[in-house]
Amino acid sequence: MIFSVIVPFLNEELYIERCIKSLIEQDFAKLEREFIFIDNGSTDSSPDIVRRYPELTLIRDPLPNVYAARNKALAIARGEIIAFTDADCEVSPDWLFQIHEGIRETGADIVLGKRYFPRRSSMLAKILQDYENAKVEYLLTHAMTKYYFGFTNNMAVLTRTLKELKGFREESRTEGDTEFIQRCVARYPGSKIVYLPRVEIVHLEITSSLTWLLKLYAYGKANISVKTTDNHYKELGLKERLNIFGHLIRTSHNSFLKSLLAILVLITGNLFYMAGQVQNLITRLFLDRGKT
Repeated sequence: MIFSVIVPFLNEELYIERCIKSLIEQDFAKLEREFIFIDNGSTDSSPDIVRRYPELTLIRDPLPNVYAARNKALAIARGEIIAFTDADCEVSPDWLFQIHEGIRETGADIVLGKRYFPRRSSMLAKILQDYENAKVEYLLTHAMTKYYFGFTNNMAVLTRTLKELKGFREESRTEGDTEFIQRCVARYPGSKIVYLPRVEIVHLEITSSLTWLLKLYAYGKANISVKTTDNHYKELGLKERLNIFGHLIRTSHNSFLKSLLAILVLITGNLFYMAGQVQNLITRLFLDRGKT
């Protein structure tokens, strides 16, 4: 079997059926794929929706930890490639085909794809979307390994690589995918991580810029712990951010006014990210004081 697709979920009844349909309608041989959904303790109708589809394997891990859930699914996965997405995402019809072709053509160990927000998303949200895609493309194209990050809503990994590294660290909260990639780069300096823009998903949940900004806030809090557990990871500095922004402007051909708006939006996003880091530091300070 070529593919095992792993999808953890927790109370995703609004989106999970769209995710399921986009997977089972993939233009890829049915005998060469399997779909493993992991219920992380849902209290809504999400598990019932999954049970309607005999093509899916449903397992349960009541501890609400997406990385532990993914590891549990990995233990029963039969595919040579593990493809990850989330239950609030819809994958493109040729998602598996593009992953397979991309790995075959590049010899990649890990693949990261392009993430879109829904068509009804605000213009500000789409500016953030374009920047995030430009960022991962720029970092991977320029092999800037110390800045590499991951996102398991559109990521594929060779099964042997995942198992050699013993999967994800289960103490992770939202940064486990980045920690995994940094651990892979540290252990296997020659490992190949590529960005494939034809590997596409739509993140159905993100319909406004505020939704994404709040996620940036959460990522800011999480990435503090990435830095404390892996000395190889480094935050993007001003120079790197400007280079990525320049790459975005060159490739998007935006008007001057839209480019100016993009600057303001990205500054706001960075402020939300930094606010998350500050909140994490304050929380740790109070916890440390409580121990003394």
